[in-house]
Amino acid sequence: MRKAHGTIYVGIDVSKDKLAVAIAGGERGDEVLSLVTFENTPASVGKLLKKLAGR
Repeated sequence: MRKAHGTIYVGIDVSKDKLAVAIAGGERGDEVLSLVTFENTPASVGKLLKKLAGR
């Protein structure tokens, strides 16, 4: 049986050199997870989007 997709929230703190990303589930009380801090480049953002697409 396939689980239904839910809502996740993605927060991105942006600066010229770095990006910090956190995600949280859509339900009250869901844990907030810090994913990563990485360089602010198109290649790094592409990798992030691939990771998030799997969720």
